[in-house]
Amino acid sequence: MVLHRTIEWLLITLVSTALCGCLGGTVAQQLARAMLMQGADQATAAAIDAQEKNDKLVAQKMPRKDTPADPYKIAFVNAAFETVSAKVEPLPATSLDEEITVQIMQETKLVQVEVWNLLVGDAKQSILEKARVQGATG
Repeated sequence: MVLHRTIEWLLITLVSTALCGCLGGTVAQQLARAMLMQGADQATAAAIDAQEKNDKLVAQKMPRKDTPADPYKIAFVNAAFETVSAKVEPLPATSLDEEITVQIMQETKLVQVEVWNLLVGDAKQSILEKARVQGATG
């Protein structure tokens, strides 16, 4: 039906444009190509849709295989929680002869730091004085 209608339009277009002169010939060719391609595209799409529909029906009616169950899947489905009990283990024996090395921590005094470039005059001098009082050497 679509192809028949496309052919009718094609013939009408060819006849009407052929009578228009030299320019009508190229326009008629372009229109004819476009209409033929559209008809071919529609026919191809219909054939592909029919094939896909047929493939789906065949896949649905296909008999299922009886495959043996996967032992890992069965083990997973049948798995249950086991009760967990605490294991009491004795502490490892320590020898008193070993010397325990203690690291001596050094203490450093922290100084409150302001953004140095924003300080001017007396504010800068008071910060330096505070740092000297708290033990800064630099």
